[in-house]
Amino acid sequence: MREHTTTTLIFNRGSRRLIFGYFVLVALVYAGVFLSDIQLELLPTQELIKHVDWYAIFIQNTSSAFLIILLGLLSFGTVSSAVALYNLYLLSLAVYIAYLHSGSMTYTLLVILTHGIVEIIAIVLSYYLSTISLRLLINKLYQKQIFYIQSLRQFMWYLLFIVGLFLLAALLEAYLTPTVVSLILE
Repeated sequence: MREHTTTTLIFNRGSRRLIFGYFVLVALVYAGVFLSDIQLELLPTQELIKHVDWYAIFIQNTSSAFLIILLGLLSFGTVSSAVALYNLYLLSLAVYIAYLHSGSMTYTLLVILTHGIVEIIAIVLSYYLSTISLRLLINKLYQKQIFYIQSLRQFMWYLLFIVGLFLLAALLEAYLTPTVVSLILE
């Protein structure tokens, strides 16, 4: 009889392929990001202060979150992992541009974090929901419950919570962030 080590039990052939696929995906996303030619153009100060339509921000963020969830469910979390990495890249780029514009880390943090904390929480929850099919697959591979899977009721509650967070973030981004920027820049 073949003796199983702990490593063999945790990483069987199917899970090793899955993990390898994720590493390849991560490498491709980072290669695409680093090989792309990014042209940074700083906006005039008045453009930074102008108020934006909260409804457009809300629709954009909510539709992006639902797309992340849908694509993640259909691809066992693979596509949503790529989108999550890309969102992380865009966040770091936004912080970098805000810092270039002001030269102040205080300004950068105030501009990004006034609405960003709420938005980031909602995006992370969207990513979490997008991995349900992956967690189900892993539970099936090991024929035991390794990951907890939400009921449909819990899933819907998370969706409503995400929508509420995006609504709050859109209102903060449309009204509070420009006010904070104008106070700092004046």
